[in-house]
Parts: sequence; C-alpha cells; structure tokens
Amino acid sequence: MITPEARPEIPAGWYKKEIASIHAGIIMPRHWFYRDTSTPFRQLSFLITKTDKPDLFEPELVIKVFPCMGKRVGYDAAKLALLRMENYLAAFKPIENMHEESQEGPFIINQRLFRSGGYLWERNVRIVANTKTGTLYEFDLSAPVDRNLETVRETALTMMGRAELDPTY
Repeated sequence: MITPEARPEIPAGWYKKEIASIHAGIIMPRHWFYRDTSTPFRQLSFLITKTDKPDLFEPELVIKVFPCMGKRVGYDAAKLALLRMENYLAAFKPIENMHEESQEGPFIINQRLFRSGGYLWERNVRIVANTKTGTLYEFDLSAPVDRNLETVRETALTMMGRAELDPTY
C-alpha cells in the first residue's frame, strides 16, 4: 500500500484512477477499462478489465471494499482478513511459495497466488485490513493460464501493490 507521501512516479502507459467513494487511487494500464459495480446496501465493488466488455478469456481485477467491516461484525480486522483468505484457500489450490504477509502502517496485507478451474485460471488475491478503521479491501486478479503469466503477474502486482489507500477510511 502506498501513502500519498511515498508515491513513486506512475509508469509509462499507466495512469491513476481516483475512486472517490473509497478514498483510494488505483494505478491501472492506460487501455484497461474501469466500472463501478457496487450495489446499494451491500459492498462497494469495482471491476477493471482489459476489454470494454468483460470477457471470460481476458484478465480482470475485481476490487471489493467492506467499509468498517471489522467493527460491524465485531471482529478484529486482521482476523477477518485471514478468514476471508481461508475462503479462497477452501475453494482454490494455492501455488506453493507464492504467499506474502506484511504490515504497512495500519494496513495488514495478506497475498496469495492460486490456480482454479482445473488449473485453467490463475488468481492473484490480496486482502488488506485497515486495523484503525476495520475496513477490508479485497483485490482479486484472475487470468487464464494460457496467457503470458509473467505479464499478468506483473500487472497484478503493480495494480495491487501500488494502490493508494486512505488510512483513515
């Protein structure tokens, strides 16, 4: 997670998409498409796709945000983030040695790489818990394994790793 003070330069061919409703900025490839897919009274969700229409065979990043979720359900945000990751572990096969846990300020970050759909899909999942506010951020980038996986992984790491999240939201 990047605070505005530690913001590096945006890479060529990328731009920052401000998402005012969650006080965040997401770095994304210039020719990708952004959609707000939130539903009233549920969760805030956003879809970033490589094509203007969601395509089963193209990479996509789904971002789900649960404001103050830890406080609403009475759980510590970090514990809730681990429970959410366990849901992924139950549904998909994790790729060994592709797991990261860290903390940056109030943000606890848990990231894993999975294979799903009979090993046809790779999913890069990052769940971030804001321990101050209880807000959870769930980033899930999925892509078919027959695509250039190194490029997809690099794209995922750039979009998720360089997300600018507000520590007070």
